[in-house]
Amino acid sequence: MKNNKATARSRPRRRLAAAAGIALLVVLGLFAASLLGDPLSRAYSVHHAVDYANETWPGQDFQVTEVSFSPGWSYQVTVQSSTSQDTRFSLRVELGVVRSTDYASQVETLNNTRSRIDAALTADVRAAMEAAGFAPFGATDFAIGYGGEGQEGATLAEQGFALDMPYDKANLPVEVSLEIFGFDNQPGQELGQQILHDAKAAMEAAGIRIDRYSVDIYDAHAPYEESSTDNTWSSGQVPADQIP
Repeated sequence: MKNNKATARSRPRRRLAAAAGIALLVVLGLFAASLLGDPLSRAYSVHHAVDYANETWPGQDFQVTEVSFSPGWSYQVTVQSSTSQDTRFSLRVELGVVRSTDYASQVETLNNTRSRIDAALTADVRAAMEAAGFAPFGATDFAIGYGGEGQEGATLAEQGFALDMPYDKANLPVEVSLEIFGFDNQPGQELGQQILHDAKAAMEAAGIRIDRYSVDIYDAHAPYEESSTDNTWSSGQVPADQIP
């Protein structure tokens, strides 16, 4: 009889302990999900991000290209338009709500457009240099700039960029400059003028229109902190039609 009473008294305790154990597991599961993410919240966040994008910018039929997770049920969802190659941006979804997007900084400002054009032109310029055997410094570095003189601070649209503009290396609707720089034992005008001539010849042979060229030659023997001052020869911006 005593054993039955003891067993009866212990049952509520066991149930309470079991409930506490289950609650602890639930808490730990939610904590882990908030740190690592979970398939359910990921799927909902992606679905909500795509719906938000399609409702806010209709007619684009957005597709997800990348999803990343940050602790706190925060997802970064990158979407790409099916109708516009330059309309690609990310949405930050926290707890199932879209908190922000970078549409303005990536699409409206034409940064995506410039990045696409720059990647294609950089590849073509590098290929043209290799085809012409143009390597005046052994390892030749170059940079491409956009916009004409007096356009400092101009927006990309003012420079001539437009959303989804076609890429044509021979006829870009924006002025293009090519800067070439490297180290030499004897930087000077004779070498600089030869590099300008060879660079222009290499670009013209490849059918690439460059509006202005510049060359900066650093003294290979000068200390690093002095290589950009007295020991540098610089051509400045030279219009292509002024290079023989």
